[in-house]
Amino acid sequence: FFFNDPATTEIYTRSIVGSVRCVQETEANPQLNPNFYQSKGMGKDDGQGQKGPEYKIQIGTDEIRLIVSVLNSPPFMMNLTLVSFDEKSPLELLELLNTVLGYLDPKQKVDVRKERQEETGPRITEFLKVLDFPSNMDVQFQTALVQGDRKIIYIVLY
Repeated sequence: FFFNDPATTEIYTRSIVGSVRCVQETEANPQLNPNFYQSKGMGKDDGQGQKGPEYKIQIGTDEIRLIVSVLNSPPFMMNLTLVSFDEKSPLELLELLNTVLGYLDPKQKVDVRKERQEETGPRITEFLKVLDFPSNMDVQFQTALVQGDRKIIYIVLY
């Protein structure tokens, strides 16, 4: 089984075959590059506009398993499998993230289907800043977040 995302390939291979012998990442897809998130501004801003140490964040099957495990535990109790989590649409992922943030702060309990995207991005990124999330929260990050970009949502959930 081969998908564009090695984590997806690994999930399906493990669930159908039972093990993974090899998952190869290539430089053909820049998002599979280990330095992708560093190049996308995933470093910590020191408050004076200067980014501090970069965080190298890669989400693989183990990290996805942990995310699913936490989402299946109280208070969330979402009854997800690795496959059902992986099959979520971008909007469903954004709603899921919003649900998690809503448990942390009641002000985050907003219906993202009815909220304008111009409001969703700043609202979530401002809250992520309060949580000291390691990113510069630029327009590119906000756009990817609001569009339910799987890699960004996974990193925020992790």
